[in-house]
Formats: sequence, structure tokens, C-alpha cells
Amino acid sequence: MNSLGPERSYRISEPSDSIWIAREIREVAARVGFNLRELSSLAIVASELVSNALKFGKSGMVTVTLLRQPDGIELTVVDDGPGFADPEAAIVDGFSEGRIRSVDDRSPRGLGLGLGAVKRLTDELEITNLPGAGCRVVVRCWVPARSTPSTNRP
Repeated sequence: MNSLGPERSYRISEPSDSIWIAREIREVAARVGFNLRELSSLAIVASELVSNALKFGKSGMVTVTLLRQPDGIELTVVDDGPGFADPEAAIVDGFSEGRIRSVDDRSPRGLGLGLGAVKRLTDELEITNLPGAGCRVVVRCWVPARSTPSTNRP
């Protein structure tokens, strides 16, 4: 896996940062060949990860790296929050703020679908607790091989 050009890094500290980061990810990912649907998925992933970082931490850092061979994008989000007690459980749909939501749970917590959606929309997901420093989430998405129309028609 080779990096294509310099990484781009951004400090995040405001909820509105998820909007412009999502836009930036779309712009960068378009350069390696993602289609419109894939770009939209990447924007959702970026927005979810930034929102989570700011919900559970006060600030963070987002790094975007274009990858070659195969072509893709890597998005790393590091926050200064408490991390995950069980990173694998956090990916399970319904897991919200450390608990599984029940059908009749009316508390103001989230739906617990965010990290599950991130996993479904990406090719690779890594969650690492950083002792005393927060959490690092890395996702990678690869540009799918596209079939090209045949030019040898009878």
C-alpha cells in the first residue's frame, strides 16, 4: 500500500467541522476515482467519525491519505476522549454510549447505528484506544475495479 502525495491533516473542535471535513473528503477522494455514490458514502463516514470524536472528546485530528496500488483513501480520526471499553461491541448496531439500546429505551442517547454504518460503508475499520489520550479510528476504502465497455462489438 503506497501513499499518493502528502497527507492532509485537519484539527477539529466544533460540531460544524463535520460538514466541511465531509466536503473535503469528497473532494480528495474524487481524485482517485471514486464515483458519486462512493463519494457520498465517504462523506457520511467522515461526518459520523468527526461527530463521534467531538461528542466524546473536546477536540481531535483528522488525517486523509490517498493510497495507490490499490487506489483508495485512508481516513484517520484521533480524539482526546475516553476511548472504548470494548471497541468490538461499539460496532454492533444498537450499541449507544456504552450500552445496547432496548426497543423501549426512550433515553436521549443515539440510536447506536453510527459505527456499524461506518463498518458497512468502508472496506477496513480499525479502532484503537490510546491509553490516557483518547481513541484512533482508521478506515480505508478502495476504489472498486470498474468494467469498461467492450469496443469490439460485432
